[in-house]
Amino acid sequence: MDPRLGDLWKPNKCKMVMVAETPLHVVIYVDKGAHQPWMQEPYFSALREMSARGYAAGGMITVLENKETIVILPDQGVRMGILESDDRIVMGEMTTPEGIRTVVRKVKADQVGDFNQIGVGWTKPAI
Repeated sequence: MDPRLGDLWKPNKCKMVMVAETPLHVVIYVDKGAHQPWMQEPYFSALREMSARGYAAGGMITVLENKETIVILPDQGVRMGILESDDRIVMGEMTTPEGIRTVVRKVKADQVGDFNQIGVGWTKPAI
């Protein structure tokens, strides 16, 4: 319904529906008959761009395809598998030998607090 996305993003063309679940969490629901349309161009590049802008504000973009959750990062899509009701996704930055990288992990709800402590390297909230 956002006219800024254009005709290319209409569900009958792209086989996806984009829903703002919260102001900081956008979920892309993939048509059951489609196979990874989010990986096709120009969609994947656009989603990575949206991810970079959203991440800067503390947000996250996830794709839900055949019950599997994929987190879209500025440089890649990360498969999280099938989430259980007590699973959460934490996202943050960690220093690696290659520099600072955005990383995501699937954790149980009662472990989320462990990733928000100073010194762990996680800087963004869990979704």
